[in-house]
Amino acid sequence: MSLRTQLLSKLRNKEYRDSFVAEYIFSRIPLKIRAMRDRRKMSQKELGEAAGVKQEWISKLEDPSYGKLTIKTLLKLAAAFDCGLSIDFVPFSQILNGATRLAPSSFDVPSFNEDGALEREPTIVAIDLGNGPSLNYYRVPDDSNSAQTIPPKQVDSDISKVTPAKPTPKVTIAA
Repeated sequence: MSLRTQLLSKLRNKEYRDSFVAEYIFSRIPLKIRAMRDRRKMSQKELGEAAGVKQEWISKLEDPSYGKLTIKTLLKLAAAFDCGLSIDFVPFSQILNGATRLAPSSFDVPSFNEDGALEREPTIVAIDLGNGPSLNYYRVPDDSNSAQTIPPKQVDSDISKVTPAKPTPKVTIAA
C-alpha cells in the first residue's frame, strides 16, 4: 500500500485531518525558512536583521515545535527573502499531494530576481476525461509536481494557449 493510500485512509477521520493540516503547516514552514536561509547563505542574525526581528525569533521560527507563526511575521520573512507568500484555503487533495511528493526543490524558493518563471506564460492543458461534453483544464506549473484545476470560465480566451490532450482518465506530471 502506498504512502498516499495510507494517508488517505487516515484522512477520512476528521480529527486526524485537522491534526494533519496543522502538522503540515507547522513543520513545513520552519523547514522551508531554514532551507531558504541556508540557500542564501544567511546567518540567523542576518535574516533577522533583514526581516526586522531578533536572531532569537529566527531560531524559534525555524523550530517545527514552536508553532506560533503569524501572518505578519511570515510577511516580514517573505520580504527579507524577496519572495511571495501564499496563504490560502485549499482542497485536501492538494495537501495530500504536497505531503507525499516532497522533494528538495519543494524547499527551494527563488527570489524575485531569480524567478525565471515570471517571464513565461503558464502552460494550460485541456483534457477530455470522458466525463461529459466539457473539457477539464489544468495549468501546468513550471516548478511544481502537481497541476491546478482551472474552471473553464477562468481559462484565457486565447485558444492558442490551450493545448488539447489525448483522452485519458489520469494525468501525471513527472518531476
